[in-house]
Amino acid sequence: MSFFPNIKPHLSPSAFACWHASRSSYIKSYFENGEKYDSYAMKAGKQIHALIEAGLLKVIHNYAIREKQLTVPIGNDILALGTPDSYEVFEVKNETEQIYENYVRFVDYKSGKENGWEDAVLYGDQKMRFTSWLVWKHTDRPKKIYGSIEYIPTQWNAKTHEIEPTGEDSSIVAEFVYTYNEMVAFSETMMKAVKDINAEYDKWLESADFVDRENVREYVELYEQNEKIEARMEELKELIGGQLDIGGKLTFVDEAGSFYFNTKKKFEYPTGLRVNYKDYGITIEDAEEIAKFASSAKKNFEVANDPISVSKTLAFRPKKKKIKK
Repeated sequence: MSFFPNIKPHLSPSAFACWHASRSSYIKSYFENGEKYDSYAMKAGKQIHALIEAGLLKVIHNYAIREKQLTVPIGNDILALGTPDSYEVFEVKNETEQIYENYVRFVDYKSGKENGWEDAVLYGDQKMRFTSWLVWKHTDRPKKIYGSIEYIPTQWNAKTHEIEPTGEDSSIVAEFVYTYNEMVAFSETMMKAVKDINAEYDKWLESADFVDRENVREYVELYEQNEKIEARMEELKELIGGQLDIGGKLTFVDEAGSFYFNTKKKFEYPTGLRVNYKDYGITIEDAEEIAKFASSAKKNFEVANDPISVSKTLAFRPKKKKIKK
């Protein structure tokens, strides 16, 4: 099996996640050789790793094997490739059989102004699942792999125009245990991804451009006009809303139509609020946590299986205008 020959001989965690998140983005980035750039977040990640390696940034988990590039064959001349932040093998005694078994733990460092990670999010994150599979393969396929996300608070430095650590302590914000059976199943998922990407590449090679440039230009003109119109409408809504507030009114009606306020209430629910479910009750906090894990379980299922149908709608994203210095 080839992997769109002579273009990309390996599959990385970010490419795998991109393929499953947005095939259009994948085609643009990999088939069409779209513009590659280092975002501020990517640059910050490299700087943080350098600080950790130099001993200038203290972290909770800094395992024995750090920043080691791992490769695993997944087909003829195809490699899975990735670089875990840090991992190590450790022994756990099996009390039943009175033997020691090798397990693995690894960590991925995440930075940002705010933490958006939790256990349920980690469970459905394909980059982390891919990385855990690489580590699993390189450590003789242990029964369990313990993955964790260590969050390092960062901030924007307006003087240097760089993202930098705030100096606050890092914290473990998400943990998940990947089992042997999950990793075996993911091996099949990897092969499926390669087959699907190759099939899409063949379609892309055979595709032709029938797009009428006049239609494109007209659409862009209307898009830009609509942006200006919507911006002005928002300004007018604020003005009219302020005028209603001054008069103590909630509605205004004339020949053209009605203006009125939509209200949205916000509550802080107690964590112990009960949900009556079947013959037993659970707390609303538990229900929300279950819903998040269910969402991640669906993502993992979608990655491993074919959809029963596919619908599509055309979207448009304007090019970023370069700011003149």
